[in-house]
Amino acid sequence: MNDGTRGEEESLEVETATAGRLPAVARFPAGASGGVALLHGLGDHARRYGRLMGRWAEAGLASVAADLPGHGRARGQRGHLPDLRVGGEAVEASLTLLRERVPGAPLAVAAHSMGGLLVLDHLARGGRLRGCCLWLSSPLLEPAHGRAAWMQRLAKCLAPVLPRLPLTTGVRLGDCYDPAATGKGRAQERASGTHNVMSLGTAAGLLAAAHRVAACKFDALRELPVLLTQGEADRICPPHYARALFERLPAVDKTWLAVPGARHEPWQDGTVAETLTRWLCERLGGAPAQR
Repeated sequence: MNDGTRGEEESLEVETATAGRLPAVARFPAGASGGVALLHGLGDHARRYGRLMGRWAEAGLASVAADLPGHGRARGQRGHLPDLRVGGEAVEASLTLLRERVPGAPLAVAAHSMGGLLVLDHLARGGRLRGCCLWLSSPLLEPAHGRAAWMQRLAKCLAPVLPRLPLTTGVRLGDCYDPAATGKGRAQERASGTHNVMSLGTAAGLLAAAHRVAACKFDALRELPVLLTQGEADRICPPHYARALFERLPAVDKTWLAVPGARHEPWQDGTVAETLTRWLCERLGGAPAQR
């Protein structure tokens, strides 16, 4: 660990009620004007966002990102989340840490894919983000997309009996970004530590979370700024699901950013990352670094 004066990466832990301590990474630049709590997606992990968090640190924004159970450096069977409430708990714990380390600074929550679903589910269960702005990246709003109805019914029936049964998500790295648009070293960095499995229990839990989110009016977001980014060529989370969510969100300050040709991870693109950083700085303070 370092003192964080230059916003270098720190390794630490955050405490959750359902999963205990989770490994996390953080950046705390000196004089930070704001902070971001980040939640990764399925088969993903916190350190994959290192370049993005570094960009935020250069702009004067602190950030914390935890690994969910079964992901990254966290313990547990790969892709198995025994209790999906851990997503909201990880975000709340990250926000608590940011409030301790950057007292009085405005805060944001950033969530990608499954992380976006878990944050929305946290709100649907009655959670509050307490004045934070929210960035949702390609949220996993319809986990059943592309799955037959009988498969969904079977998953719900078998999950209580075989919750740890491993399944493949069918996701390939090429579904997330264009490998041809990056060098070999960067491609290896993006792939490191990822997986494409989830447990049957996690699958059933995500289906239930999606139903809660679909039924939620999200009154808690009415006064909070929201940015929703979506790749137009995303086959994992097709854009019409995110657009429908955007249209029904009651937020007064909401922004829709659809990225032509982008797949599931538009934030991997430098231009999109710069736009996102500028949006955060406009609401949290700070200034994007000149590149």
